Amino acid sequence: MQGVFESFEVIIQYDYMRMGDALEISANATLGDHYRALYEHVDWVTVFLHFLDDDNVIISTVLLESSHRLQTEDILPLRKTLLIPAGGVAFSFTSYIPIPENYDFSVFGWRLHR
Repeated sequence: MQGVFESFEVIIQYDYMRMGDALEISANATLGDHYRALYEHVDWVTVFLHFLDDDNVIISTVLLESSHRLQTEDILPLRKTLLIPAGGVAFSFTSYIPIPENYDFSVFGWRLHR
């Protein structure tokens, strides 16, 4: 099966297959438009997969990838076979990208100017 996950930080195009108690996932992650428009690179990208129960509560979190010094146009491959936890009926993703230390916040309209 195929899907696309989109957030402010990343776009993940994925294929997955359930094989008994295992989930095989193959995906490509790219940075969202905001990051591509404002940066040439990011220092760190971390992507997690969360298994959810029937109530959409996270019951397990797995690190899919943690990469550093990624160019904003790079494609980050995500490939794993994961054991589906008891009660796991769905999955979702989250990501973490810290703001670069030398970022110029003056490009944001909400910045207060003196």
